Amino acid sequence: MRAYSSMWAYGQHLRIQKLDDLHTTQESCVVASFEQQSRASSKDTNMIEDELGYTGVIQAIYEVNFRVFKQVFLSFSHRITNI
Repeated sequence: MRAYSSMWAYGQHLRIQKLDDLHTTQESCVVASFEQQSRASSKDTNMIEDELGYTGVIQAIYEVNFRVFKQVFLSFSHRITNI
């Protein structure tokens, strides 16, 4: 496993928060939106689909080598929001 303090991905520059605190621009923020199914209880059969939004700040960037392929993982502190 290899750790990075910054990287380029999909045309965006990403930095970890520790490095980002030294700059005037912020490139450590992450925003994601997911469709999620939920229900009121385990006995409830009425599934409700809703959009769930996450925002957070990147704490670490890891690249894991699985020999056949490499995968990048972002570790971030987050909070759930309604986007």
